[in-house]
Amino acid sequence: MGSIYAFDLRRDSTKEVLDAVTRSLKSLPEDKPQWFDGLFILEHAEELVGVAFVAAQVYLSGTVSDLSKVAGQELHKSDLLHRGDVVDVFPSVCKVEILDAGANYWKHHEEWEDWKPNRWNRRTIEILAKVKVDRETEFPCHTIATLLGGDDYTDLDWLMETVSVWRRNAMEHLEGSSR
Repeated sequence: MGSIYAFDLRRDSTKEVLDAVTRSLKSLPEDKPQWFDGLFILEHAEELVGVAFVAAQVYLSGTVSDLSKVAGQELHKSDLLHRGDVVDVFPSVCKVEILDAGANYWKHHEEWEDWKPNRWNRRTIEILAKVKVDRETEFPCHTIATLLGGDDYTDLDWLMETVSVWRRNAMEHLEGSSR
């Protein structure tokens, strides 16, 4: 670990953001008016989980930058994301690829006229389709969070663990291949 970029300097700030979102998710059922039913709670949770996915995506993108600096050459995010741990029921796609696609979906879906792939959304739609998330999915971020974090995904420690383990493994692989 000779380079400063090999150290995970993003983890603490990302964890703080995810902890804040966790607190908000956990308080959803208790701090809402009585008429606020399960559907409203899911709609709010969808927004909060989308924010968490974007925080994770920033961490992933920053890690790609760090890896490129350690390697001394530009590395491509899509190649690196595809080298992560897979989801048991969907072994053709890695967890961090799904998170990245979930973040892109959440940031941009309102700009999409429909779910027809184009040059801007093709990769996102293709990855989401691999995990059965499509235009018919009512709460895509909730669906992804349930897939990756389990039924009680609201404690986002699983999300921090997913991205930090991916970073550690990618850095170890890079350092091992440069010896």
